[in-house]
Amino acid sequence: MNSELANYFSYLGNQLNVNLGSSVAYFKIAANYSASPGLYTLKFSKTGDTKSVYTNIPPLSLVVQSTRCQLNTAALNYQLPLGGSTLPIIINAVSCIPIDHIIIGVTFTGTGNTFISMNNDLSSIRLSSTSIDGQLYFVFQHRLGSLVAGNTVTVSFTITGPNSASYMTIPSITLTLISTATFSNAPTATGLAAPILTGNTATFRLQCNQHSMIYWGIGLYPSIINNAAVDLQARIISQGNGLMTNFTESFDYFDRTYGVLQGSTMGVITKVLYNLQSSTNYLFKYFCINQLGRVSDSQSINFTTVNYGAYLMKVEMKFSNRITYQQYNDLACSIANMFNVPYARVLTEAMSYC
Repeated sequence: MNSELANYFSYLGNQLNVNLGSSVAYFKIAANYSASPGLYTLKFSKTGDTKSVYTNIPPLSLVVQSTRCQLNTAALNYQLPLGGSTLPIIINAVSCIPIDHIIIGVTFTGTGNTFISMNNDLSSIRLSSTSIDGQLYFVFQHRLGSLVAGNTVTVSFTITGPNSASYMTIPSITLTLISTATFSNAPTATGLAAPILTGNTATFRLQCNQHSMIYWGIGLYPSIINNAAVDLQARIISQGNGLMTNFTESFDYFDRTYGVLQGSTMGVITKVLYNLQSSTNYLFKYFCINQLGRVSDSQSINFTTVNYGAYLMKVEMKFSNRITYQQYNDLACSIANMFNVPYARVLTEAMSYC
């Protein structure tokens, strides 16, 4: 981005990297307040492609508008069991990522409004330039107070933060209290059929027999074989930002990823996982958690991905004396440079990276 455009636009990230083996790369561009509404053209240049494997990205047309972003929940009415929780209420903000951040607050009005609260551990109230997928999750709960089925509570949203002026008011939603009879038993998760495998992807079909939140996980076999639902949840919210659509362990030898889905229809939900290793044995599992927190038995399947031409190469070196941890790191850097691969793709015997 040239210096003139840099006065009007911000690239949300250090630089656009396309790693070998990845089929797609995502980036975000934000218009600063100094940018006038109109049409702009963004041109790209590339570095590091010494063998000219990639063509240049075609020019990108940017339309800057003065209208403010409108965030909406997926619906306006949600059910809340007495003594239970809502399913995750999702706001898709992928087209409204701020340059800095915004924070979304909530207030409750209506009969028994003081008995309703937000689950702070599971709710993601902060939207920032580093947000992975732009999805915000809100979980509301009823824990105390003598409410009855049929009572309703209105949830109103407020937006604060450095970029709040760029957003319109989020429409209020209504929570309707319902009986717990439907959720008296633990839900049942449908058994998994063999996934559909294409290239580096695997497609699964998940289903719960009650309105449920679905926690899923995948990793090299047998890395997650003993993980319970609470373990998957703990990893998903481990960054302190509430629920996330996907959470991938950093620099993980076992290639573990976890995520959450909203099973509000009790129908089949298709889940596609990308960037799986070639000819590799994985374990996939999932749980259904109903709105009273009751957990199903897990359903899991062990499968091997297709051979799409990628491979792991092991370089064996022998030394007369034990080498230090820093020397392991130096070797990882040297090998990455020698083979012209991303640093994160080189792992040493000491489980270290460059």
